[in-house]
Amino acid sequence: MSCNSAEVAANDGSSSSNGDEKHQQQQQQEVVCVTGAGGFIGSWVVKELLLRGYRVRGTARDPSKNAHLLALEGSGERLTLCRADVLDCESLRPAFAGCHGVFHVASPVSNDPNLVPTAVDGTRNVMNAAADMGVRRVVFTSSYGAVHMNPNRSPDAVLDGTCWSDPEFCRQTDVQDDGNSMVKPYRFSNQRLKDLVLEFTPMRKCLYDAVVCMQQKGHLALFRASTMSSNNGSNNGVDEEKQELVVCVTGAGGFIGSWVVKELLLRGYRVRGTARDPRKNAHLLALEGAEERLTLCRADVLDFASLRAAFAGCHGVFHIASPVSKDPNLVPVAIEGTRNVMKAAADMGVRRVVFTSSYGAVHMNPNRSPDAVLDESCWSDPEFCQREDMYCYAKTMAEMAATEEAAKRGLELAVVVPSMTMGPMLQRALNLSSTHVANYLTGAKKSYPNAVAAYVDVRDVARAHALVYERHDARGRYLCIGAVLHRAQLLQMLMDLFPQYNIAAKCDDKGKPMVKPYEFSNQRLKDLGLEFTPLRKSLYEAVICMQRNGHLPVVLP
Repeated sequence: MSCNSAEVAANDGSSSSNGDEKHQQQQQQEVVCVTGAGGFIGSWVVKELLLRGYRVRGTARDPSKNAHLLALEGSGERLTLCRADVLDCESLRPAFAGCHGVFHVASPVSNDPNLVPTAVDGTRNVMNAAADMGVRRVVFTSSYGAVHMNPNRSPDAVLDGTCWSDPEFCRQTDVQDDGNSMVKPYRFSNQRLKDLVLEFTPMRKCLYDAVVCMQQKGHLALFRASTMSSNNGSNNGVDEEKQELVVCVTGAGGFIGSWVVKELLLRGYRVRGTARDPRKNAHLLALEGAEERLTLCRADVLDFASLRAAFAGCHGVFHIASPVSKDPNLVPVAIEGTRNVMKAAADMGVRRVVFTSSYGAVHMNPNRSPDAVLDESCWSDPEFCQREDMYCYAKTMAEMAATEEAAKRGLELAVVVPSMTMGPMLQRALNLSSTHVANYLTGAKKSYPNAVAAYVDVRDVARAHALVYERHDARGRYLCIGAVLHRAQLLQMLMDLFPQYNIAAKCDDKGKPMVKPYEFSNQRLKDLGLEFTPLRKSLYEAVICMQRNGHLPVVLP
C-alpha cells in the first residue's frame, strides 16, 4: 500500500461556523431519560451521556438518595433528577415528556419471585409511556441471564445475539446451585458491538479499578503488595507503615506526573510532589487522599539544595520532571537535572529511584533493522539523535546518566520507558500528545507523516511506575508501549470514534510505500501484572476530556 492510498479522507459535512452553531443547538435541545439513574450501571450511563453533551433526565424512586449524580461533570447545567416508578405509568409519562430517547436501565437485581412483575410489567409500562409521549428511540438494558440459561445449548456453541435463555428452565433453576453450568469457559461473540467501534476493557483492569474504588470508599482495607509479602501475611502494622512511607515525585504537575501522584495516593502512600511553582498545580490538591497525604513543595532539578530538602525522609523518588522540547538549550536541564536528582537522592538516604525515560531513548537508531523487535535492549544512537532530534538526545543521555549515577551511588534504579502517551488529562493545560490529537480534530493540522509511532495510555504509565517501585527485585528498563500504528491508522481510529469532526489531513509523503509498524515487546511489564489499555479507549477518553475542559468544541454526531 502506498502512503497516497492510505490517505485519511475528509468527512462529509462542513466545519463552518453555521455547522458548529447547528451542533451546539442540537446539543442544547437533545433530552434523554435514564430510568434507574442512581444504580451501578445507571450512574455510568448518566455520566457517559453528560460527557457526550446530552441533557439528561434521571429517574429514581427517591432522587434524594442519588446525590452522587449531582457531582458529575456537566450535571449542574444538564442533569435533572425526578421521582418515578416503573410500576407507576403515570409517573413515567411526565419523566419522558419532551425526550428524544429513553434508556431503560431500572430493574431489580434479585432472585425473589415476588419481584418478577417489577421487571416484566415495569418494562411494559416504560415502553407504553415512551410511545405515548412520542419518544423516538429506546435503549433497553437486558442481561446475560436472558441469553445463557438454556440446557439444550451445546457447550461448543458460540454464545451470541441469537441465543435466548429458556424461560421454563430459568423458573426452575437456582443458578447458585447449578455447579455444572460454568465448568468450562464457552465461546462468545461480541462482534456487533465491536462493529460499532466499542473496545472492551481487559478484565484485569476492571478488577483492579473495582478493588481500588472499594478501598477508596472504605469497603476494603488498604494493603500494598510489599506489605502483604512481609509479616508472613499478617495485617498488623499496615496503617503504621502507610503513614511512614513517603515518596517524592518530581514534575508532579505534568501529564504523567499528575497520574503518578494519583496512583500513589490511591495505593496509600504519602506523596511529596515537587514543582517550580506549586501554585500552578492546584488540580493535584483535588485528588482523592490529597488533603491527608499530599504535600507540594518548590524545587528545581538544577537547584541541588532544593532537591535535598524535597527528598529528606523519603523512601523513594520518582523522577519524572524533564523538558519536552527540541530546544538544544534545554538539554542540560534533562541531563544535569537527572544527575542532581540521583546525587540528592543518595545524599538523603533514599533507597529506590524510578526514572521516567522515553521511547525516544530506544527507537532512534538508523542501524536497527525494521524487522527487529523493539525491546529493553534497544538504545537510540546519541550522535544520530543529536543531528535529528534533540529531545531524543536529551532523554537518551539523561537515562544513561541515571544508570551511571545509580551504579556509582548504590541506588536501586528502575526505569520506565513510555512511548507517546495518550489519555485523559488531570492538569488543565494541554500536553503535547493531546495537542496533536486536538489539531487533527479541529482541522488545524492538514497533513501527517508517512511514519509509525508507539502509543500507551497515561494511566498504564502511572501503574507501571507503581509496579516497578513496589517490586523490590525490579531493576533496569521496562518498555511501556501499548500499540504501534501508522499515523493513518491513528487518524482512522479518531474518525471512527468521532465522525462528527472534520478530519481532513492528508499524507505529506504521497506515492511512497507506507511505512510498516514494527514489532515490540512489553513482556517485562506484563510479567509484573500490567494489562495495557486499548488505544481506542485512550483516544476516546482523551477527546472527551478535552471537550470537558474546553479545549475542543462538543460536536454531536
